Amino acid sequence: MRVHNLSYRFIMKTKIFNLQRYSVHDGPGIRTVVFLKGCPLRCRWCCNPESQKSETELFFEKNKCIGCRSCEKACTEGLMLENRRNHFLLCAKCRQKLCVERCPSGALTLMGEDNTVEEIFEIIKRDQAFYQHSGGGVTVSGGEALLEPAFVNELFGHCTQAEIHTAVETCLCIPWKNIAATMDKTNLFICDYKHWDKNIFRRWTGGDLAQITENLKKLRQNGQEILVRVPIIPGFNAFKKDIHKICEKLVELDITEVSLLPYHKLGKVKYEGLGIAYPMGDAPLLPQSEIEIFNEIPGTFGIKRI
Repeated sequence: MRVHNLSYRFIMKTKIFNLQRYSVHDGPGIRTVVFLKGCPLRCRWCCNPESQKSETELFFEKNKCIGCRSCEKACTEGLMLENRRNHFLLCAKCRQKLCVERCPSGALTLMGEDNTVEEIFEIIKRDQAFYQHSGGGVTVSGGEALLEPAFVNELFGHCTQAEIHTAVETCLCIPWKNIAATMDKTNLFICDYKHWDKNIFRRWTGGDLAQITENLKKLRQNGQEILVRVPIIPGFNAFKKDIHKICEKLVELDITEVSLLPYHKLGKVKYEGLGIAYPMGDAPLLPQSEIEIFNEIPGTFGIKRI
């Protein structure tokens, strides 16, 4: 997050890699979802790899490239290679990004641009009527949105004054102080709980399950509205025993609602655009018959599946 002093007024900026209007998958009703860059986890199945690093990244869509070499001619660092797969090497040193400006086909784009709270809220306000009629609002996501608690808190302050429902999507693998700083202005916490075994969780995500569990417990103790999501991932937790164990843990934490999210490969093309190997390789999608079995498990624990 950048803080600028302009005429003695502090203006906060943070990097946004996407702002999605009319979303119906990230909280109740019709929502505007603001995606912030930066995440403490490296989940192998992550469908937004462009969210992981906090800095701006170069994204290359090979199918749009017309081979005109305008990017190579514009490059002041001499890093544009004839092999088009290597466009992504540029951002490590270049600050001018002339290749993006000169690309006539839109094959090169930047992932992550600085935005102020005021700029984002101006976009949010455009759809206020849709929020009111659908019970929707604004969701801040990522990456991990609560790596920037001051920015989220200020944005949600504007939303609260405008009577717009607020939600945050979080992995909870962050200091409690970051969460606590936003509780007063957050109506709904949408939290991931990916596994019950700390060692498996660390191997697949790099995160600390104990920290996540403790944060989830504190959110519940503070009376926050919570929706827990469990991604169902082949080789990681897509087994009946693991879903049973996860539900047992959620009952201990007094969680009453859960959403199960079957594995998909929609983000695979993004890894190619960033020049990153897809960590899940050729892992197959889950058969519908298995998904249906997993969907029945929460109910046996008295947990409502959303």
